[in-house]
This record gives sequence, structure tokens and C-alpha cells, in this order.
Amino acid sequence: MHFLVPTTEVIMHLREDQLECVRHSDGVLRPPNRLSSGRSNRGRPFVGAGLWFVALALPVVLSLSGCGTGAPPSAGRLSGPIASSQRSHLDNALDYVSRLEDFEPQQGMMQVAYQLNRWLESADGLDEWEASPLLAGLPASLREIPPLARLDKREFTIDDVLYLREASWMKSVSQWVAERNEPVDGGDWLKQLEQTRGEPHSHDIALAMRLFDWTVRNIQLDPLLEFPAAQNAPPGIDLALWPLYQAEPGPGYRTWPWQTLMFGRGDAWQRARVFAGLARQQEIDVVVLAVEADSPEKRPRPWVAAALIDDDLYLFDPQLGLPIPGPDSGSVATLRQVRKDPSLLRRLDLGKAMMYPMQAEDLSRLMALLDAPPESLSYRMRRIETQPTSSPPLALSVEPAQLIPRLAASDLPQVRLWQAPLETWIYRTALKRRAEEDAALMQYLLFEEWIFDSDTPLVRARQLHLRGKFEQQDDRDGAKALYLKARVPNAMIAKIGTSPEVRSELGIVRGRQNDQQWEMYLQSSGMILVRTKQNASLWLGLIHAATGRYEDARDWFQVRCLEAYENGPWTNSARYNLARTHEQMGNLEAARQLYLLDNSPQQHGNLLRARTLRQRIEAKTPDKTQDDEP
Repeated sequence: MHFLVPTTEVIMHLREDQLECVRHSDGVLRPPNRLSSGRSNRGRPFVGAGLWFVALALPVVLSLSGCGTGAPPSAGRLSGPIASSQRSHLDNALDYVSRLEDFEPQQGMMQVAYQLNRWLESADGLDEWEASPLLAGLPASLREIPPLARLDKREFTIDDVLYLREASWMKSVSQWVAERNEPVDGGDWLKQLEQTRGEPHSHDIALAMRLFDWTVRNIQLDPLLEFPAAQNAPPGIDLALWPLYQAEPGPGYRTWPWQTLMFGRGDAWQRARVFAGLARQQEIDVVVLAVEADSPEKRPRPWVAAALIDDDLYLFDPQLGLPIPGPDSGSVATLRQVRKDPSLLRRLDLGKAMMYPMQAEDLSRLMALLDAPPESLSYRMRRIETQPTSSPPLALSVEPAQLIPRLAASDLPQVRLWQAPLETWIYRTALKRRAEEDAALMQYLLFEEWIFDSDTPLVRARQLHLRGKFEQQDDRDGAKALYLKARVPNAMIAKIGTSPEVRSELGIVRGRQNDQQWEMYLQSSGMILVRTKQNASLWLGLIHAATGRYEDARDWFQVRCLEAYENGPWTNSARYNLARTHEQMGNLEAARQLYLLDNSPQQHGNLLRARTLRQRIEAKTPDKTQDDEP
């Protein structure tokens, strides 16, 4: 088993083939001349994690979010399973996107971009594309960022491939949730809705409820930061955006949606973006409702994610982790309903100590924000969508011109592009640059993010998890087996500093470090292995809960997460999911007690769940009227 950790000297001695896509002598980015799966030793524990240190060092040198310049990959000789003379280049590319986790990441990304460019060279033109007029409503400083400047370009880059992979992950998750068709709260209301609005309407709102619930259970809520204050911006830089160019964290823009999925955590706005992405793949449009600022220099204040189904906007609060309750038992409120009866929002108050922040007067100042990443507004994604393929269709483009009339019919005429996706591009670009100069930041990113930029059992398991591939298939490990392989025993971790045999088994080899560097290296190795084990433990619990193995899920959440790591990185998610598991097992009082103990960023919503459970326990019937006490 190999679980090596990066050192500075390793970064300077990367294998030649690992760096092949950086830049050739003619200045052009090119893919490798081969395509390998990198999976030849799947039968052994921890196979694929050898060269862990190389994989983790790679983000320091080149990032998968651009591979250097954003220039399109040039031709390379194709081989391997995606090259087929019997299929179009587009079919090959989309097929490969759907299973990138089976192959070496860097080479796969480059080859997909290459295949897409070969297809676009020979494809018929798309005459009816034009940039969205909503772009004119953005601040000038945002309209000038590179992703928006190349919306009309006829060349695919690695950034496009990352967006395609994100859409493919969203498709896999949403399709798994849709096919599982798990019962949701509000069954009687949904049956009534089916009779009054029709089966498609009832189906879509039930699916939106399931997708929102998946988001809440799988994306642990981080605190929602204030937007950083700006001062002393250099000439030519928008003062309001200057903190982002300095990589200062803020609300909603710290990660791409695919990173939020991969990392399993995000703030309320990042949750909203994941929910919107999942719903989009199921042909349900989700917008963010925001309160208009009271002055031009201020930003709109996002409130809830709203699923647009026919001409109704159903309200889901990612901060609470709950839908906004409607007037009927178990129902989800619509915007029309809360505008007609703002007292519905007061049902979310928990006494005077914990009031729901939305007020009646705010409802008249609402606007719709569209979550439209730059790629979704581009010619390239629209071109893919208009082309018939043998692959399952992906929703790739956002068409504001189609949404605006529907939102106006829903009494929401004011529509803008949400700035968060564009702010993410500025922040992530600045973060990469700053990490190259800030050792503390580089160390933080190593543990929080870069362990996912590698080819290890944990990373492959996480990707298979998002694909819904939990069990072994065709003699290939599924997510569950790979998560188990990623969990190094505590006894081994404890002996890293004292046992050469353990270090050898884990692939930890001393290079040219001095004694102090070697000691730090060993400490970092242990910390990474512990964090890897914590991640795998939570995600195994989520798989068991999602597949109805509630006793196993309870064990993973309680014993291997909460008891094994008191105040660990997943305490909030483990406690919440343990409570949800108790609910599914009928242990309502045990679930209620867990919600009452909560002090996470989702505390308000969890206390509301505790209040509902108390009413159910006391009345022995579900969905009684709520009061002010949990």
C-alpha cells in the first residue's frame, strides 16, 4: 500500500510524463501521446495511491482548472478505449466524460478536450447563437474576466471539460435520486397536488424535494461569511472585487460546484448552486430569490432557492436545510403563498431568541438570480446540446431568454445573472497564485482540497460515490470497497514515526530532508491519513443510509465518526445524518435529542425539525401545527 505525502523536493522531481501537458518548446499545450487507465493493480489494498506525493504535488505546478493558460489542447495520438473509428469524436468525448474516474485524470482531461475540438472542426455551424443580453447588467469589471471574453470561441479548453464533468456528476446524482424514488414528507399533499395540478407537476415538486434533501444530507453546511470589506484597490481594479483578487474568502464563491460535491461541504449559497445543478439535469429550473439592495453600491441579499415548476416558485431554504412550509400539512410554500400570507414565515420563528430573518416587507423587493457559470452561457455548450449523440443528454446551457417570461408569469419580473459563479473564477484564480507564495495557505489547501486532486482509493471512491456505483461491478471495486481500503488502521498511523516497516508499507520514504523536514513530513503523513479516514467513514455512512441499511449507517455515524473523532471535521454532518437515520428507523425521540444538541450553522433548521418531532411524538400523528418550542 502506498500513501505518500508531498515534499518540496518531490515537486522539483516530477516524472516527465506527469508534466507533459505543461508546455512544449513551441509554447503550445498538448496532451500526452497515450491514454492509460492507471488501474492495473486494483486487487491490492491501496493500489493506485502509489505516487500519492506526486499527485498531490501536481496542483502546485499545474492545476486541473486550466492546465496553465486556458489554451486549447492540440492534437495528440489517441489510443485506448475512447478512440473509436465507429463513433463520432463528440460521442467519444461524452462517453469518456461519463467515466473519467476510470482513467488517469490529467491525460483524460486533455484527451476529452482534444476530441471535442476535433468534432467542432468538422461540425456544421450553429447560426442562431448569441450572447445573453443579461450580461449587460453585470458590472463592467466582471464582464471583462477571461471566461466571459471567450463565450463565442470555437475551441474547448480544460475549463470546459471540468464543467462537462461537473454536469455529468450532477446528472449521475440526480438520476440516482430520481430512480430511487424514495418517499418524501407531505405524501397526502402531493396526492392532492396531483389531482389539482396534474401528475407531472406533482412529480416534479416531489423530485425537487428529494434533490434538495440529498443536497442537505450530503453537503455539510459551513458558516455563511460576510462579503469582505474592500479598500485600497490598485488603479483599474473594481474596489468591490479587490478582496477576491487577494483570495479573501467570502459567501458563495469559495469553490466550484464540482468541488462542493467532491469535498462534501459548502455554505448556504454553495448548497443552492448544487441544488440548482442537480435540478437542471432533471429539467427543473431553480433560481435564487434575493432581496434587492437598498442602494446601488450594495449587493442583493440571497434568500432561498426556488424551483420553477409550471408557473409556481417552490421555496427551499439551504441555510435551514428545510423547505419553507406552506399552508397545508407537509406542503412546500410557493412565492405567491408567502406573499399572500407572510405569516407563513413566522412559523419558522423559535421564540424571540431565534427569529426567521425574512420579513414581510422584503417580499416586495425580490428578484431572481440565475446561476449561470460562464461555460453555460457559451457557444460551445449550446453547440453540444443541439447535437444528437448516443450518450444520455446533459443539460449544459442556461437560456435566460426562455426563463425570463416564465419568471414574469410567476410575479418575478426582475431577473439578473448571479455574480457568484463569476466571483468564483476570480477567487479560485487568485487562490492558486497566492498559495504559491504562502506556505500556510499551501498547507491548508493540502489537507482541505489537494488530497482530492490525486489518484487514490479515497478519490476514486468519492467519484464512484457520486456516480451511484457503490458495489463491485465486473471485478472492479465500487465506492464502498475503496472507502474501506482508504481507512488505514489507527495502529499503523500511530507507528509512522517509529516503525520503518509501517513506513515502507505506506510508501513513506525519506529523501533529502534534514531531520526537521523529515519529522514534519512524518507528521503531515499521519494527519493526511487521519483526515482520509474521517472522510471515508462519513461517506460510508451516507452510502448505507442512502441504500436503506440504517443499522449500518447508524454505526458509521455514531461510532466511527462521532465517538472516534470528537469535534472532528464531520461532527455536524454525522450528528445530523445520525438523527435522520433514527427518524427513518422510527426512533423519533433519539433523533429529537440529537437535533436539540446541535450548535452547527444549521442549528435553526435542526431545532425546527426537533419541534416537529416533539409534536409527532406527543400527538402520535404526523405534521401537527408548530409552535415556538422545540
